[in-house]
Amino acid sequence: MSKDTELRITETITFVEQHPVADATSAADHTLIVTWLRTWKQVTSTATKARLSALMSQEDAHHRAGSADGRAYIRATTLVKCAIALPESGWADAARGDKFTPAGQGDGIYTGALRAARDHIRSTPFHVNRMLADLRGDPLTFLGRTKLVINGGNKAGNPVSYKVAMKDGAYSFDCYGANKGRVTVKAVNVMATKYAAVSANLGALPTVDSAVDASCDLLLTTQFTGCTFCFARSPDGSNMLAAHIDPGLGTGVSGTAMSGSIRGGGGLAGAGNGGAFQAYGRVPNNSGLFGYPESAAQMTIVGVRDAGSWSLYSQITALDGGLTANRIAG
Repeated sequence: MSKDTELRITETITFVEQHPVADATSAADHTLIVTWLRTWKQVTSTATKARLSALMSQEDAHHRAGSADGRAYIRATTLVKCAIALPESGWADAARGDKFTPAGQGDGIYTGALRAARDHIRSTPFHVNRMLADLRGDPLTFLGRTKLVINGGNKAGNPVSYKVAMKDGAYSFDCYGANKGRVTVKAVNVMATKYAAVSANLGALPTVDSAVDASCDLLLTTQFTGCTFCFARSPDGSNMLAAHIDPGLGTGVSGTAMSGSIRGGGGLAGAGNGGAFQAYGRVPNNSGLFGYPESAAQMTIVGVRDAGSWSLYSQITALDGGLTANRIAG
């Protein structure tokens, strides 16, 4: 005999609450998922809950798990996906796919469902707008705990509109629309330039001026794996000039060598803003030089304007995924 709708859903929510997965979500995110499920149960119609409860039943599972826990993992996976991340039109396909999970592998798809639910919840306008407020309000603390992934390497024009959403646990700032974010933020974009195009004239690097749009309070550029960020901040902080120089794959030029050349002889094109030229690129580990270490997996630059004054921050991602945030100007 099949379980009562309310009982099956209540038991499954309790199972989710009691089965966090540290590698999938933080404790805070897991609590958020459980809260979302409980709210869904409270506000959803009896007929809709009955439909999902029926889909969660394991009686017709292709590889029905022999243990109660094994079946509970599959039911929890279906509930988390459907109640949080999927429209009702996709429930039947999702449940059918879950029921084809080989016996003993339910915990694996459950982990994936938790990650998808976290990304969906954190991508809602409420959470994205709160994240943006945290970024603007205390960039150094924020960047030390929350990973950003920014694209725009060949997105010309300024200012640029970025869709913002969480993807794989990091906040994605995407100017091509791929992340389907529901919140859009406008920012000054510093497009990457190949080193080969400027190596003969390092003293006049192509420059992006923050004054291109006085309403923008963010300055963004794509990820750094060997690139150098060049900039000059005006003495009063009201203006930022910047360039992003990419050594290029297969050129034989290392990021460390390129950043050294730019530090030694670089400059920005144009009249300038009275600020000193600086180059923040790859540097040897423990060298004490201005830049990010050779051992870093990647680096991100974010500029934030507060009360009319620009500051620059770097977020360095270590090979183990750890984050280090630095204020590098302002």
